[in-house]
Amino acid sequence: MSRYVLVDERNGSAVQHILHSGMTIGSGRCDVRLDEHGVARRHALIEHFTSGFAIRDLGSRDGVLVNDERVDMRSALARGDKITIGPVNLLVDTVELPAPPSMNGHAAMPSVSEPVPAAVLERLAEVGELPLAFPAAGRPSRKSVATSLSATVICFAIVLVDAIALALYLAHN
Repeated sequence: MSRYVLVDERNGSAVQHILHSGMTIGSGRCDVRLDEHGVARRHALIEHFTSGFAIRDLGSRDGVLVNDERVDMRSALARGDKITIGPVNLLVDTVELPAPPSMNGHAAMPSVSEPVPAAVLERLAEVGELPLAFPAAGRPSRKSVATSLSATVICFAIVLVDAIALALYLAHN
């Protein structure tokens, strides 16, 4: 399975950060911490759309550059893009991750008694082939992982209420 990553090659070794929706970059409490002069506490945000990933400046003084061009609103990201935040250059790349373990050809599922962490749910929702650019017809889709998850929870709640109503009906008849 191929995933997009940010590669930080400072200090002589490459550190990879798997891209995910809502990933923050900055010098404060962020997913990607860049403790450098010229990097705001919350400098940039990675967003995920149905057409791929994009980066948005969070109002920093020095801004965000993608391939040496300043990001005004947001900029689509593709493999090979160079992101400059303050004095730091990050590279967008892809890596192959091992497939999840399987049992009889089916993906292994966690036990019902074990809650699935929210971060795992976000990453599972992002799996799939993603084009590298936004559609030419204008703005990117606003559908997000949170919207998809909310719709799934609402559908589950409706099915659950229907099942309870059916059980009560059958119990009284």
